[in-house]
Amino acid sequence: MFKNKKREKMKIAVSLPRLSYDNVLAEKLISATKFISKELMSFKKLSRLKIKINVRRTTLGTRTLGRVTHDSKFFAQKEFVIELHSNQSTSEMITTLAHELVHIKQGVSKEVVYKFDKELNKLFVSWKGKDLGEVGQVPYRERPYEIEAFSKEQILADMFLIPNSTKILRPKLKELNNKEKKWNKKKLTQ
Repeated sequence: MFKNKKREKMKIAVSLPRLSYDNVLAEKLISATKFISKELMSFKKLSRLKIKINVRRTTLGTRTLGRVTHDSKFFAQKEFVIELHSNQSTSEMITTLAHELVHIKQGVSKEVVYKFDKELNKLFVSWKGKDLGEVGQVPYRERPYEIEAFSKEQILADMFLIPNSTKILRPKLKELNNKEKKWNKKKLTQ
């Protein structure tokens, strides 16, 4: 006799700026998060995630469209906060959200690992097992985890935003994944 296990579901919450709550935007961000996450991660990884999306006017710098944070004290990363700058159109916000969800996939899969050295008071990063050094020493656009996020953000956003585009864009996403695997093998063996 099989026991009916209750399946955990990914938990998503949205917080919008004060006095500007928009149910349509909140629902679109939740739907986009579910859709894009399913394209990036397995059900097993998804089922444990808790994602809070904060759309803010002032907490992000003027050039920062979004960021993701998590509590690195825990071995298994499950809880994330995505901050999105409110000064974007809905489609731009979805693209930024896709970028940050790629970073969540990287953290959950332990492709990118941050370690804080208390003695040196510095944050170090490794990518797929290779130490990259101190985070600030690697130019932003040359960080392999950023290269991956930038290369996938628009495809993922378009898959969500453009009706019937998934059949066309999913193979492009797979092709990117395959190119990335080959590139990483080459880079990591050098």
